[in-house]
Amino acid sequence: ILEAKSVFCIFITVAFLTICHVGRKKNPLLLGLSIMAIPLLPAFYISAISGEGVFAERYLYLPTFGYAIVLAYLYSLASKRIPGNFTPPTLIAAALIGILSIGTVVRNAAWKDSYALWTDTVKKSPQSAVARQYLGYTLYTRGEIDEAITEYRKALELNPKLFDARYNLGIAYHSKGLIDLAIEQYGMTLRYHPGSASAHNALG
Repeated sequence: ILEAKSVFCIFITVAFLTICHVGRKKNPLLLGLSIMAIPLLPAFYISAISGEGVFAERYLYLPTFGYAIVLAYLYSLASKRIPGNFTPPTLIAAALIGILSIGTVVRNAAWKDSYALWTDTVKKSPQSAVARQYLGYTLYTRGEIDEAITEYRKALELNPKLFDARYNLGIAYHSKGLIDLAIEQYGMTLRYHPGSASAHNALG
């Protein structure tokens, strides 16, 4: 809590909350911006999150509500500024809704199954060790063990201490009959995670 980065983050959070409290009634824009930004602050600071993609979809569910408030506020301003001719703001709003709707439908294709999701994620975030680990696991469940091993290795190049990638790489080697390589990976898993019962069991 006393690290410089932590103190700075707390200071920024307090300052932001103060600004939002003072301006929430006078300017709804601040309310929307606060809902967009505040839920993301932990993601920016916590290394376990920020190291694997701050803008993962699950972190944007609540901020999206703030985004909607901001758009509604801007739409309201436009209606007051152009009372006689409200066609342009309406067309812009309709176009935005249409674009986001199409984007939602297209994005749904990536959620067809685990393979589609993690292939898409790795393509967009090739430096994410967690994404590569999950893609490796998905490939393993599809019977594509060599491809899974490749992804596990890439994940471990990015994060040598990643438990699932290291442990699952041992399982992949084990399933191919490469016992010495499997033992090596189980041993390395226990070096980083000595309290893992599953790794002890696999090594046994």
